[in-house]
Amino acid sequence: MVRLVSLWVIFCLILALGIMFFKVIMPFILPLFLAAVVAMISQPLMNYFIRRTNGHVRFAAGLTTTILVSAILIPLCVGIFLGSLQLFTTVVDTLDEANWNKAVRKIREKVEISNDKFQQIVDWSHEYLEYDMDSLVTKGKSGEPQISEDFIRKNLQATLVPVAKRSLGVAASTVGLLGTLFSALVAWIMFIIALYYFLADGYLLIESTQSLIPVHVDYQRKLIDQFQKVVRAVVIATFLAAIGQGLTTAIALSIVGFDHFIIFLILATITSMVPLLGSWLIWMPCAVWLMYQGHWGSAVFLILIGTLVVGTMDNIIRTYVLQSDAKLHPLLAFVSVLGGLQVMGLWGVFIGPIVASCLHALIQIFNTELKAFSQEKFQAQGLMETLEENSPTAETGPTDEKPSETSDSEASAEEANTTQNTESKPASEPDKTPPGKKKKRRR
Repeated sequence: MVRLVSLWVIFCLILALGIMFFKVIMPFILPLFLAAVVAMISQPLMNYFIRRTNGHVRFAAGLTTTILVSAILIPLCVGIFLGSLQLFTTVVDTLDEANWNKAVRKIREKVEISNDKFQQIVDWSHEYLEYDMDSLVTKGKSGEPQISEDFIRKNLQATLVPVAKRSLGVAASTVGLLGTLFSALVAWIMFIIALYYFLADGYLLIESTQSLIPVHVDYQRKLIDQFQKVVRAVVIATFLAAIGQGLTTAIALSIVGFDHFIIFLILATITSMVPLLGSWLIWMPCAVWLMYQGHWGSAVFLILIGTLVVGTMDNIIRTYVLQSDAKLHPLLAFVSVLGGLQVMGLWGVFIGPIVASCLHALIQIFNTELKAFSQEKFQAQGLMETLEENSPTAETGPTDEKPSETSDSEASAEEANTTQNTESKPASEPDKTPPGKKKKRRR
């Protein structure tokens, strides 16, 4: 009873401390998860550096971390630089005097309001606003009309209050932007540190965790292998789908006459990684602009490409990669991706296939354990039946029991008669029974 109480107390303490620890690491869940995913994917590179460095695991982990961080930062910086360069060129061309005058002329042609409409607006304003003009005008000391001080004060208040609110909003947004940048920097540092330690001490962490879980080690390894396969497949599918959608969108925009291929490629690839947004944020405004310009054929072509090709490419690539790498059925992979996206949002794209694959692995493990348990039970039952068949009672059968009982009763009666005869003899009379027969009777 004392041990049971102590176990319950320890369990409650573990639960309370576990909840507190989860709250502590909650701000860093995303960097830790991404670091674990990148560490799983980069295991072949890590093993290569371990072989090249003669087994120096930490040195190999440092090299792998440096290469991975460089592989993430260098393309990002190059893409931002090229996009900024094209954007700067576009702005310079737009601000050129000839192009600027041309743009202003187009704007005047598009947004010009007729004089009749403008006069109607003026008449309407006089009709509804001039009734209070007399109360706003007062006479000064010299007799000249002046605007009343109340009107000036009220207008100043009405003007300065929104300006003050906007100033506070700008200051708050500036502080929020600085806080966001600081949080992003901390998250990036956490990602790099976690990636290094996952690569260097990942196996030790897994082994220490396996010793704490009351499940067979082989089953734990099977679950870990399945988890790694699914995570690798989901990440590869996400990047392939994003690159394919971005490239297709940029090519379609180039066909219909839009320049700046690299800018559209970067923007479409980034938006394609976010399933809730997608690349339609890039091609849909372009299609609307083509309609506004009167190019209906190009607009319809762009809408068809974006809807039929770009829109379905994501699901096709994800389903194919999950089927080939994670060994998930295409229907199960498709349903897990869309269902996870609907239930969990952005993270459902990753979590949905992982949950489906791990559930499939657990069902296989349970089926294996159930078969082994049934086989052991049947073997034990067969062994008991064999022992019962080989026992002496089972061999003689029920017909042999009566003679044995008869022989036993006869032997006991004979021994009783012998004892009675011996007791009835005189004490001086010697026993005439041969020794051999007496021994035989005793047996």
